[in-house]
Amino acid sequence: MRGETSMIINIRQDDYGATLLCPFCGEDYLHHRVTTLYERPEDAVVTLEIAVASAAIVTRLCPSSETRNPSSRRHGLAIQFECEMCGLVGELTIAQHKGATLLAWR
Repeated sequence: MRGETSMIINIRQDDYGATLLCPFCGEDYLHHRVTTLYERPEDAVVTLEIAVASAAIVTRLCPSSETRNPSSRRHGLAIQFECEMCGLVGELTIAQHKGATLLAWR
C-alpha cells in the first residue's frame, strides 16, 4: 500500500484493553492530532478527503492520484500521532485491500 513503512505496530494488552505504543521509542504517550478519512469507491478517479483537527474540519474532492490515501484502490483512514516522549510525528494508517484490513505506520 502507499507510503507504508516497515515499522511494526506494537500494542500493550492490560486490564483496560490494548494500548498503542510508539513505533520509535515503544512508549505509550501518543497524542492524536489529525484524523483524515479518504472516501473512494473502488478505483474512482476522485477521492473525498475529510480531515479533522481540533475544532476544524477540512473537506476536499481531489484526483485520487494526488491524495495520501493509504489504499491504492478504495477507502482509507490516517490518524496522526505525536509521541510525548521522543517527539515522533507519524500516522497510523488503515486501508482496505482485497477484503483485508491493513494497518501500517507512515
